[in-house]
Amino acid sequence: MTTVLLDTDILIDYTKGFGQQLDGVFEEKMGVGLELAVSGVTVVEFLADRLLRNKNKLKKAMEFVGQFRCVVPSRSICVLAGELLREGKSLATPDALIAATCIDRDFCLMTRNRKDFSRVKGIKFYEGKE
Repeated sequence: MTTVLLDTDILIDYTKGFGQQLDGVFEEKMGVGLELAVSGVTVVEFLADRLLRNKNKLKKAMEFVGQFRCVVPSRSICVLAGELLREGKSLATPDALIAATCIDRDFCLMTRNRKDFSRVKGIKFYEGKE
């Protein structure tokens, strides 16, 4: 089974109505062995939106993010993220944790931020139907 780790930008785009890319992945998930996941880091970033002070919006956001498998950074993921940061891959700490999650768990990454992540050796990007 292929697991696709969704970056925060993909979730934000989807909730703002620009989700054609994620719509396609949802459709594909139905037909093949595809699992959609988010990092715990993505959950934090997604739920940090100040608009979610509104209880109704927060409830909808929680329901949305709750449909994905959540991968909490383990010690091995944190160690690898530290290595990526020491190597000077120009990643912010949240992106280093997301990249390390993909490498450690052998996940494909779905993001619009390929420029920064492409500097990381071992990252596999999700390209659609495989």
